[in-house]
Amino acid sequence: MTCRGSCVLLEPANPGVVYVRVTNEGSSTNVSLYVYGDQHADEYEPDNDQPAGAPTFAFTDAGAIETVGDVDYWYFDQNTTVMFDVVTVGIPLEADIVDASGTPVQNSGGPYIDGDEIQLYAGEYLRVWSVEPWQAASSARSSGAL
Repeated sequence: MTCRGSCVLLEPANPGVVYVRVTNEGSSTNVSLYVYGDQHADEYEPDNDQPAGAPTFAFTDAGAIETVGDVDYWYFDQNTTVMFDVVTVGIPLEADIVDASGTPVQNSGGPYIDGDEIQLYAGEYLRVWSVEPWQAASSARSSGAL
């Protein structure tokens, strides 16, 4: 999806209900507001927002940081080396290696950025998030492949 102006993607607290406050600080009396609703393009949402819901990694896996504050997890059931690739025109993403409670694994070398090779061991999780906490994008602009 392409935005017609500034875009903010938020996960509503109550599905289907979103409240918006618009403040017009300009001289115009009319302000246009475009609101779109859509399903997640990331097939694992929202289950992969916590380590307990992380899918077991497959070599063709990819995901997207589609909403502000989204964090995605993948579980590794065997020793694996992956390449962390972010789409060319995407928002900056980072990754690190965590345990089942979401705590970063000491001396694991992260955070990792686009183009980094990441060595994970059986029982570890990979956590992926937006570098900027206020930033998210449509799946076409925020996806990463492993």
